[in-house]
Amino acid sequence: MELGSGLTDFADSAALLAELDGVVAVDTAMAHLAGALGTSCRLLLAGEHVDWRWGVDGAATPWYQPLTLERRRRGEEWEDAIDRLAN
Repeated sequence: MELGSGLTDFADSAALLAELDGVVAVDTAMAHLAGALGTSCRLLLAGEHVDWRWGVDGAATPWYQPLTLERRRRGEEWEDAIDRLAN
């Protein structure tokens, strides 16, 4: 079910996140909002050229405790990185 088109502001997004057990996201406002609200989030990151705030390695971030950083490995396709989330 697609819900994104019904979200008009951060209050709508926060209300949706409050109903979820967790979210998988890329480095967008939704990931930051999930982290700020304490919603569990698996954040997909490229293996190289990652924004400074996520550091260069590791799965934890000092910014948001409920975020787990999922880094795409060198030479890996996004599908492979996403498959790891199911394990």
